[in-house]
Amino acid sequence: MSVLKVGTLRHRVIAEFGTPVLAESPNGVKTDIFKFVDGYSTAAKTSRSFLHGAMNVGTLGIWDVFGKPIESSFQGEEVRLKVEYDANDRISFVKRY
Repeated sequence: MSVLKVGTLRHRVIAEFGTPVLAESPNGVKTDIFKFVDGYSTAAKTSRSFLHGAMNVGTLGIWDVFGKPIESSFQGEEVRLKVEYDANDRISFVKRY
């Protein structure tokens, strides 16, 4: 999300979020719409995996009965972004839905 600053080049935004689900130029204003799931950092994923592994060993596998449903409820939130660019393909406006 740190690339979403006014002045950032469009190709940097696409490199971070992937191909936009919609790219248009209404009234000459280049606009991209991005849709993705905002999840956890690599460090958070690693520590959560370690915790689940330790719980599995400590409970002889019984933790899976509880751990999998709990983990599946924490998958992140869907994010939609509208990003507008100026004539030089630099961000001029960002709106998060």
